Amino acid sequence: MKKSIIKIASFFFFAFLSFAVTAQVNNVKESKENVKTGVKEVKTETKDTKSDVKTNVKDAKTDVKGASNDAKSNTESVKEEVKSDAKEVNSDAKEIKNEVKEAPAEIKNEAAPAKPKKNGLNLDLGSPTQPAGLAPSGGKGGSNQRVINEEGIKASPSPTVKPK
Repeated sequence: MKKSIIKIASFFFFAFLSFAVTAQVNNVKESKENVKTGVKEVKTETKDTKSDVKTNVKDAKTDVKGASNDAKSNTESVKEEVKSDAKEVNSDAKEIKNEVKEAPAEIKNEAAPAKPKKNGLNLDLGSPTQPAGLAPSGGKGGSNQRVINEEGIKASPSPTVKPK
């Protein structure tokens, strides 16, 4: 009886052991499949990422080319504007130069200022040292000093009034 109990116990032990090993093998197989699936997903994501990076690089290159072309276009436009402005400035300078050349001739052609006539209505025009219509400087005012009034007539200055 002891031998049959040992045989039955051995059978259950080996059956349990076999079941446990089978479960572990299945777990390993499942883990292996999960790893394979994960590797496939990572590879797919890597390919997608590489593709995205390539696309982004292409887009960036296109943007750089576009910006470069825009810069060239803008540079050409600015150059043309500068040339146009320079032509206008040169044209204006030529006009001014011609006007300056013509100015002396115009000045010569203008009538000379009228000289005072020698009649009784002329005013004393004065001189650089003595303005018109004033008594000679240096005196305190006296009867011998004469002033030319608005009508051109020589008159004595009015007597000075002394304060009291």
